[in-house]
Amino acid sequence: MKAILKFISSRRLRHASSLALTVLLALALLAAALPQPVQAATNPNAPCVANYTVMKGDSTSSIAHNFGLGWWEIAKANSLTKSYKLKVGQTLCIPPKGWAGQKAAGNMTATAIGAKVTITVSGFDARYIWAVNAKDTTGSVTGNYKLGQMVIPKNTAVTQVFPLPTELRNAPYLTVCLKNLTTNDKVCRYIIHYP
Repeated sequence: MKAILKFISSRRLRHASSLALTVLLALALLAAALPQPVQAATNPNAPCVANYTVMKGDSTSSIAHNFGLGWWEIAKANSLTKSYKLKVGQTLCIPPKGWAGQKAAGNMTATAIGAKVTITVSGFDARYIWAVNAKDTTGSVTGNYKLGQMVIPKNTAVTQVFPLPTELRNAPYLTVCLKNLTTNDKVCRYIIHYP
């Protein structure tokens, strides 16, 4: 009798083991078939204060707005070359406020003589296009005047001359600003205008 019980229980054990192994294999195959979260190519220099999983209808702008950031900060922290291409399930690094603008400002000098403003820049951390604006620092002439744009390559010195608008030609002091058209970073210098 003992031999019969031993045979039956060993057969049940083998059957239970086989069944358990089959169930585990089926679960593994099912897990592999489920959509996996897409990980962003996160910038290794980006400090993350939070992670965010992209949901249907999200954009870098809407996510950034929810965290009090600019869309460019989300894009830079996650190395997104096309900030409008997000995938549902993608995990994004949320950087601290102001992180994306920390290294953007390089060196800038400006001089205004007569009807021309000369701007020299160097040491910027990436290639960007910058809008160049000027205004009367004393406030006698109101408004911000667009002088043009500068393409500033990464770690390259560039000098460019811009015509000064007629309205600013008698202003003794000027504020000349560069505004990054991608990140909205701003670099300004207060200068004396030598008519």
